[in-house]
Amino acid sequence: MVISGILGVWLHVLIDGIYHWDIRVFWPSHTRTLYKLLNQQQIETLCLVFFAAAVIVYVIMLAFSYKNKTDKTSEKTHN
Repeated sequence: MVISGILGVWLHVLIDGIYHWDIRVFWPSHTRTLYKLLNQQQIETLCLVFFAAAVIVYVIMLAFSYKNKTDKTSEKTHN
């Protein structure tokens, strides 16, 4: 969870540095090297793709969790 939190914060800052003109990712440098690296449509598409991938991973994890719970329950009833 800590790694996810740290990655989430800094990836959000990088995306904002590309998306918004007033964000300086490498402060105190006054250059805005990331702004307009991608256009807004490309950023929105990338965010949707990563969101869909996260949903797929989450559903797979739920399926494995459910399978493990049912396997453990059936083992207890057979013993």
